[in-house]
Amino acid sequence: MKKFFLIVLTCLLVSALFGGGLSLFIMQEKKASPSLSQAPSPSPVAQSTLRLSPAALTIQAGIPATIQVKIENSNASPTLVQLELSYDPNTVTNVTLTPGDFFTKPVILFSKVSPTSGRISYAISSEEKSTATSGTVATLSFLPIASFANETAISFLPKTIVKQDSGENILNGAYGTTLQFTTIVPSQTATNSAVSF
Repeated sequence: MKKFFLIVLTCLLVSALFGGGLSLFIMQEKKASPSLSQAPSPSPVAQSTLRLSPAALTIQAGIPATIQVKIENSNASPTLVQLELSYDPNTVTNVTLTPGDFFTKPVILFSKVSPTSGRISYAISSEEKSTATSGTVATLSFLPIASFANETAISFLPKTIVKQDSGENILNGAYGTTLQFTTIVPSQTATNSAVSF
């Protein structure tokens, strides 16, 4: 009986120590981690989307064409847009960019078009912060040239960025355009000449 009493007492003692230690551990965890209601809510991150407009364009060799680089912002206005684009130099030539209406006093930081690699690097900012939520960042003009291609594209490259005051890249997505070549067959006028004998 004495043995039984000793076992029960030992079990109670171990339970008390374990339970007390566990409750102290839980209390310290509650003090260390703030409750969900106290956690600061993250500020919404502004998101920007770039699109080449129109999304598809029918072009003809030798006739100049233009595409607009459109921007849409959900929260804040960006202070810098850097466009990195690619195109097939065997289908498009004489590529130029001009500022659009998004930035009120645009400042072109750099503009480089490589006619051999088909790469466009163009960065634009403004002397004044834009309050617009959407608009045209730049207009891209080019001349389609004769080729055997039926279709080509102008695409955004991964180094494209849209920055806000904090320096954070807020670009959410960038969508290029498809260029479809059309061939216009010149009309042929049939002339019948009468042969008289």
